[in-house]
Amino acid sequence: MSMMPDMMEAPPSPVSPPAVKPSHPLRDTWVVWMHSSHSQDWSLPSYKVLAVCTTAEELWSVWRATSGFLNDAMFFFMKQEYPPRWDEVQYREGGYLSLKVDSRGLGRMAEELICKAAGGTLLRADCDASPVVGVSISCKGRSSILKLWCTSPSADFRALNLHRGILDTARFTPATAKA
Repeated sequence: MSMMPDMMEAPPSPVSPPAVKPSHPLRDTWVVWMHSSHSQDWSLPSYKVLAVCTTAEELWSVWRATSGFLNDAMFFFMKQEYPPRWDEVQYREGGYLSLKVDSRGLGRMAEELICKAAGGTLLRADCDASPVVGVSISCKGRSSILKLWCTSPSADFRALNLHRGILDTARFTPATAKA
């Protein structure tokens, strides 16, 4: 007669560890705003906050979700303390660098600017802190306008980590010229 244990224990079932998603914190918190291309109301309540991003993964997820709608609205990727309105006090001394691009290349160019601005690589490594606090995207039919929002009028845009051909076509406009 064989001896059977009174209680047979089943081996523990394998448990998968929870999925760990890598997290890459951004240096600054970025807010993604949207404004209807059809609205003539430029008050702050007319802008809608789509997301507040603290990690590269969050920002990338928002970019992927909005990039298919670039023809339908204006998008603003801004550091948290900088609203997307020129009459705000933060911009009194600044302005924007405007880039006119063919709409077919808008997504790629906007992606590069947003990723570099949020990732802290928009300026060459040998430069001080960036005066760039936001990137806006406005599709205008066959061509589109990308703007780098700045807090300083004396920004040296030759220090931007962008292709030389892009910088050759860009122009800086002081915020005071917007009024």
